[in-house]
Amino acid sequence: MEQEIKRYNAAQGRQPLSFSLRDAGIVFSCFILANFALSLLVEIVLTICGLDPVVELSQNETTIWIVQITLHVILLLVSILYYVIRKGSLADTGLKKKLNDKDLWFSLCLTLPMFYLANLVTNIIVNILMMMGYTQSMGGVEINNWFSFCMALLGVVLLPAFSEELVFRGIAFQGLKRYGKAAAIFGSALLFGIMHMNVVQLVYAFLCGMLLGLVVYKTDNIKYGIIMHGLSNLLSVVVTFVVSMVTNPDGGKPVMTEEALMSNPFVIIFVLVIFILSVLGLIFGLKYFLKDRPREPWEQPVVPVRYGINPYYGVPQGYAPYGVPHYGMPGNPQNPSAPYPGQYPGMPGQQPPIPP
Repeated sequence: MEQEIKRYNAAQGRQPLSFSLRDAGIVFSCFILANFALSLLVEIVLTICGLDPVVELSQNETTIWIVQITLHVILLLVSILYYVIRKGSLADTGLKKKLNDKDLWFSLCLTLPMFYLANLVTNIIVNILMMMGYTQSMGGVEINNWFSFCMALLGVVLLPAFSEELVFRGIAFQGLKRYGKAAAIFGSALLFGIMHMNVVQLVYAFLCGMLLGLVVYKTDNIKYGIIMHGLSNLLSVVVTFVVSMVTNPDGGKPVMTEEALMSNPFVIIFVLVIFILSVLGLIFGLKYFLKDRPREPWEQPVVPVRYGINPYYGVPQGYAPYGVPHYGMPGNPQNPSAPYPGQYPGMPGQQPPIPP
């Protein structure tokens, strides 16, 4: 697979894939190590300042948001720096390509189910694990005031959409793509889930990563992954903020309890509507992205010759490793009437190539 992609890219004047499996592993390791290193540094600084790191990193929302935002700034800079060091082209990710209206619309159709249905499946799996004795750790900070809401827009929505997508649907995805579609989509989603280092977030991030990988693979454009990732996180932040303000406002009286909110008929109807819209969005989105569409270079079909010897068998259509053949190329002076590339005179049963 890798060699075919390289040969095809060379024939089409495209740059070879910039990243390998080793690059995916290195950047993933940098993600994990940066998280540990920053946590250790913060603990040392807090200890020197005479503060309790456990209390500050679990209860002080200002400290938590500073660490969260700093981490994603570092990861964004690391990913960009890695592109520069490895001389990887952002064109490989499609970041310089224009958005297609239909692709954008159907990727947005997948955003709501990616948020809602992934949460639903995650909750089911977590409940099963809790019945088996798993204890869910409740980390993070509540988004129950405007300060935390603004910090969440930066540290949960904007920065992760760029930093995580450039790594997992960028470097890691490109490094795995040479091994096929399944390796690229499944592998990058698995690394994306493991990176969160939490069972709950692992399941949720893995499910989201599968949809993000499918869209990025089919469009060859990481912009759709960034948009979907950011909007999904935005929905999570908004829902968390609204529920927190109603049930546990900062310094105010609760409007209603969480039990009363979940039993409210209007909330139940709203949840049912969101569920129906999510299922419909998932169906139409998957139908669109899984249907036949213009194929990418690594998906181009190979057209074998049924009779005779084909020197280019097993090589993507259009690639001539030993120069342009004298016969079978449209417009060639020696055979100007040949309608199809690869058609050799006198070869019975020659089939025209499948259109890409």
